[in-house]
Amino acid sequence: MGGVEHVFGRVVESGSFKKAAESLNLEPSSVSRQIAALEDRLQVRLLRRSTQRTTTTELGQRYYERLRVIIDDQLALEEEIRSG
Repeated sequence: MGGVEHVFGRVVESGSFKKAAESLNLEPSSVSRQIAALEDRLQVRLLRRSTQRTTTTELGQRYYERLRVIIDDQLALEEEIRSG
């Protein structure tokens, strides 16, 4: 997962913009801007934000699950290539 998709995945997995930012060595404001840009590009809300926790919307969950499949396939392909 590259770029903003990677950032999105970290937010989903950590449940927090702040925790995602820390794990990516980014500022929380940068993470927030990237997610907002992704949502603007897709023209849907992917995340529900609250002071306690960030959760996915229904569409956000579907997007995350499909991204995970793509990432897992990419990792499997890379391992296959490395193995010869």
